[in-house]
Amino acid sequence: MEKKLIIVHPHGVYDTTHKILPRIIQLALQFDAQDRIALLHPKYKSYIPDIEVGKQLSSWLGEMTDDALLEKLIEKEVTITGHTANLCHRSAYMAVIRTQRRCGKRVSIRLHTETIAAYKCNDDGTSVSDTIESMHDADSEWLDSLGALLNPRSLEPRQKRTLLRMMEYVRPVMSDSSELSIDGQWLYRNPNAAITLSIQNP
Repeated sequence: MEKKLIIVHPHGVYDTTHKILPRIIQLALQFDAQDRIALLHPKYKSYIPDIEVGKQLSSWLGEMTDDALLEKLIEKEVTITGHTANLCHRSAYMAVIRTQRRCGKRVSIRLHTETIAAYKCNDDGTSVSDTIESMHDADSEWLDSLGALLNPRSLEPRQKRTLLRMMEYVRPVMSDSSELSIDGQWLYRNPNAAITLSIQNP
């Protein structure tokens, strides 16, 4: 499957310690330049200027309004990285999800938690994976709302923490037309899945 990368708001103002910067660069270098898409906030310069991208879009809040471009992402494996989880990063994620629903074709989405900034008031480069590791083990009852596709009580502690931290990403795709993996382990599978979501911790 052809692979694409969306880099959301690669700006130093969201990563003042530059902890996430080398991780984003390392991930970006796994893609050909024409397969990288950067969403840039109009007020800030990119802090990965040496990383060539095939497409550069202006985006205030992670929104993607280029329907033609979005439709080209469907039937591909799309990795979404950058700043900031549950905010602009999730906006780009949801743009891909909405496009899949409109087109009715399959899409695969990958999220590498160490390359996604966690929301913190001081934007100190804390990643989603950092917050997952610092969480207390999640109570299964908090995960029961995810429905009947998986049994939270059968999951490993790290999988539970990941699900809880990524709830706003997982919940919109929880259906019998999707499939989900965490750290390479399938939580549920569907040979006819329209959406495949893979969450990878370091």
